[in-house]
Amino acid sequence: IEFANGKSYEEALHSSETHQIPFQKNNIDFFSVTFDNVNDNEVTSYD
Repeated sequence: IEFANGKSYEEALHSSETHQIPFQKNNIDFFSVTFDNVNDNEVTSYD
């Protein structure tokens, strides 16, 4: 997974451990929507 700011998913997790707020709130909302879409696609693929 690549975030809009160029960080990978693992880098973002590590960043969240060292910085209280690594992303702006609107970016977090965007990522949440993206992850929800991925989960929906995974479930759909089993139909």
